[in-house]
Amino acid sequence: YINNQAGNGGGVLLNTNSNHNTISLSTMESNFSGSYTLALQDGSSSNTITQSYISNPAGTALLLYTSADYNTISLSTLANNSSANTVSIDTASNNTISQSYIANPAGPGMSMNANSNYTAITLTTILSSSPASAALWIQGSSSTFNTITQSIITNLAGPGVRLYNGANYNTISQSTLTSNTAGYSALYASTGCSYNTVTKSFIVSQGGDGATLGYNSNYNTISQSTLTNNTAGYSALYIIESASNTIVDSYIQGSTAALVIGSTGTVIGGSVLVATNTAGSALQLDGGSVNLTLSTS
Repeated sequence: YINNQAGNGGGVLLNTNSNHNTISLSTMESNFSGSYTLALQDGSSSNTITQSYISNPAGTALLLYTSADYNTISLSTLANNSSANTVSIDTASNNTISQSYIANPAGPGMSMNANSNYTAITLTTILSSSPASAALWIQGSSSTFNTITQSIITNLAGPGVRLYNGANYNTISQSTLTSNTAGYSALYASTGCSYNTVTKSFIVSQGGDGATLGYNSNYNTISQSTLTNNTAGYSALYIIESASNTIVDSYIQGSTAALVIGSTGTVIGGSVLVATNTAGSALQLDGGSVNLTLSTS
């Protein structure tokens, strides 16, 4: 049992090439804003944390920073209750989080920032309640080739998963993404997020758009998935000012099922589109959208 309630130094620090260490069956706690409970940084790699509880009600529970690569967190609970991310990965790659529970009832869940590549999130639940940030936020042009598999990601007050500012080549599969608040998407990709793939997943917004692909987010693919929204004035699929996105073999249901604005080369194939509002459309094109292809739908 490791507890630091008094200072800003955190609970456990693996620093400067602290490699091949194992923490198991342990509880780590701190309670300091702007700090961490467990931090791996400056080349601390190939460490294992398993079957542990990591908590910081006032700050970040887990920080992976500056070439902290090839670390594994499994079968663990990570919790906080503040405006800080529960888990923060920054400039660290090839890390794995599996069979774990990440929770923040008062703020964001997990962020992956610049140069955070090849992170694998598997069989994990991320629960947050933040209008200011997503339950899972992947951002930066070098945040690429990350995978989310068989996981549940829910934001009770904002977006579920957000890809932002050039987060490319990421994959989400066999997962459920949910937003429970008006005006927010369960999946939101914007500002040049391209070549991402979502497959065999549920994308559900109770109060906003289901999936949004926007503002030069090009060449993304959604396949074999279900997209829904439950609120008038929003759509299950919203594509705006983007090009060459593909949606295939999917079920799309919303007040308006699919809304495409100012976009080029959208492909929808082998899919079912259902509008649930008398003022909505199964498929609506606006803003000079051109070269859309609809087939076997």
